Amino acid sequence: MDYQEKITSHINDTQQLAKEHDHKIIEESFAEFETNHTVSEEEMRKEFGEYGWGYI
Repeated sequence: MDYQEKITSHINDTQQLAKEHDHKIIEESFAEFETNHTVSEEEMRKEFGEYGWGYI
């Protein structure tokens, strides 16, 4: 395997890990809905309003 092939292989491996990580996060977020572990927009404003959340 030459240098270019090694770089390409590493990029592909990294991309696969990123996809798996993203998939895990998405699945966990859906699990929160199934257990009704969510917050309202008002609760988000109260918690994160000082950072600009919820204000346009």
